[in-house]
Amino acid sequence: MTGGGTADQKVNQPVSVRNADGTERWHTTVTGQNAPFGPFLAPDGQHVMICCNDLNLADSHELLVGRDGVQVNLAKGFGASGWIDSTTMVGWVNTNPLSQGPFPLAYVAANAPDVVVSMGFPGLFMGTVHT
Repeated sequence: MTGGGTADQKVNQPVSVRNADGTERWHTTVTGQNAPFGPFLAPDGQHVMICCNDLNLADSHELLVGRDGVQVNLAKGFGASGWIDSTTMVGWVNTNPLSQGPFPLAYVAANAPDVVVSMGFPGLFMGTVHT
């Protein structure tokens, strides 16, 4: 942590993606005002969604982090719940910070990370299980 307790506080959070046997596939570091948390690994293992790029707390965003180290802000108001497939993130959207929900399900495509698409109805993403 640098600048602890000040408006310039920054926390560097290591992210390590590992195989089932514990060997590391890749790693990176994300930075936030508070420690970024809640990673969701893409099914192909090439990207992680993680909350939050909160260096500007009034304009916080989920992050899409690639194996290549590239970090992209996701659409404002999008909250991550998981992945539909390796290129589509699913969650909810709330563009009104005063709203208490329930919030509509939504998705963001990796090729348009700044666009959130509302499904128009509330619900929860439960995911799929592969055997």
